[in-house]
Amino acid sequence: MNQWNWHEFEVDDSSSEPDELDDYFDFNQGDPEEFVTREFWVGSASDGYLYVIAFNRVYGDGLIKTYLGDAKFNDEPVSLPESGAWIVTFGLADSENYDHVQLNPRQQRDLVTGVACALYDHYNVSKSGLYFWKAAREELKGAYDSALGFGRVVPPKIKFIPLTNNLNGLGDQRRGYAIITKYY
Repeated sequence: MNQWNWHEFEVDDSSSEPDELDDYFDFNQGDPEEFVTREFWVGSASDGYLYVIAFNRVYGDGLIKTYLGDAKFNDEPVSLPESGAWIVTFGLADSENYDHVQLNPRQQRDLVTGVACALYDHYNVSKSGLYFWKAAREELKGAYDSALGFGRVVPPKIKFIPLTNNLNGLGDQRRGYAIITKYY
């Protein structure tokens, strides 16, 4: 069962004290924050999990460089487009540590579909030019590559943003991903 609501994003405008030990502290200092989330269910009622996907708007090139390294698009470094850029994260709704749970094939399909639908809906609202993220663990790279169509003869059957250029294997650890839309 995959549950999601059209444009049902929650805006988190709460502020908190910045953590100087945070790797991205220098990039975030003084930046206004725009943060939206959506929860969705993966699996059946008896053996499922509640996930949350978050979109955090980026207002400078620092985080893009941190996540994507020296990635290029059309022979130019990937940078902040006028239409906006968003870091995408997702995980179990009741965890802050990107806990790993073993998902059966149906749950895996629900997870990919839930993330793809949220990206699609967010894109339709924001008309953003860039989405990017980093695989939390090395073993997730295969799933992301497959979902974005890398190494597949037949494209995945998911609702996805049309006319994109997808990038993979980016950054120092080669775990960065980017979706560049027609608004880039």
